[in-house]
Parts: sequence; structure tokens; C-alpha cells
Amino acid sequence: MEIDRINYWISKVCYKDNHIHSVKIYRDSDLAYGLEETWTEEMVVDKINNGYNISTMMNKDGKWIAGARVKVVNIGVISYIRTDKDASAEDNLENLPKFC
Repeated sequence: MEIDRINYWISKVCYKDNHIHSVKIYRDSDLAYGLEETWTEEMVVDKINNGYNISTMMNKDGKWIAGARVKVVNIGVISYIRTDKDASAEDNLENLPKFC
């Protein structure tokens, strides 16, 4: 079985009012060059909904370690990004470092 290629990696998260406001993200090919961007949660939702694969990553001892796949969960009319499958109305990338 072929594993889907990850297109983007989220390394940090910014919460406002207990919800994700924005993330630090890298295109897969830019990891080596450190070309991170800041995306809003809506931008991440849009990319995932358009077929892109996004995962979290953590820097451990100077090396990037793959984390969990990021999914979109719709609760009512609101879309959230999450790394698990529960139905709570909260964003959850809490294991990532915060940048704001």
C-alpha cells in the first residue's frame, strides 16, 4: 500500500480565545531551507478540502519528527482542524509549540 505524500507540515500554532488562529507551516520541499509561512486556520481547512495532505511535526534534538495527520472536522457549520477523530468543538494541535 502506498502512503499519501505529505504536502505541508505544521510546526507551531497560535491560539486566540481557545481556538486556533494561525499556524506556522512548511511546504514539504521547503523544510530544508526553513521557508516557513504563517497560515490562518481557514487556509489550512481550504488546502485539506482541496486534497492536500497536512501533518504536524516536532523538532526533537535538532531533527524533524513527523506527527499526526491533520483533518478537518465539521461541527455544525464551523470547520475545525484536528489530529484526532472526536467530535468536540475544539481545535486540537495542543502538542505543538505556541508562537503567539
